[in-house]
Amino acid sequence: MFQANSGKKGHDDIVVKFGSYEWTCDSYYFSIDPYFPDNDPQKTTKIIRILLDQWIHAIETLGNGETIYLPYDFSDEYIACIRVKNNGEALSLLAGYTDIPGYSVWPSQINQFVRNVRDFRLLSNDLKELSFSSSEIIGEIQSSKAAL
Repeated sequence: MFQANSGKKGHDDIVVKFGSYEWTCDSYYFSIDPYFPDNDPQKTTKIIRILLDQWIHAIETLGNGETIYLPYDFSDEYIACIRVKNNGEALSLLAGYTDIPGYSVWPSQINQFVRNVRDFRLLSNDLKELSFSSSEIIGEIQSSKAAL
């Protein structure tokens, strides 16, 4: 689901996949997040793990009928995110973005963001909503964390 490419530094070095969807993005905002000191050589990886832990927490606390937004691409003009809706039977996932600028949210501190996106738009009109159980999604996120 979430892969980091250690061969590149800061640009086009993170890949997010789910279903047939794949998005390449930058780790720049992970590398400047103030949660860890800049001289920590594992800083970006640690911040990604913190982000994924927050994703898990948001999914685990998602109530029936509620929607959350899991950010993964922090850019100057937008934040790309996965919209997750709990329809009671399963969770529906759809990729999109918000015009909230990436510099306004640290990847290590997304708690306010996940429930406050008001301008979600699809990344592409040909994307289809995917359905998974919460345990499937959490399992994929945990596997991604372990692979970092």
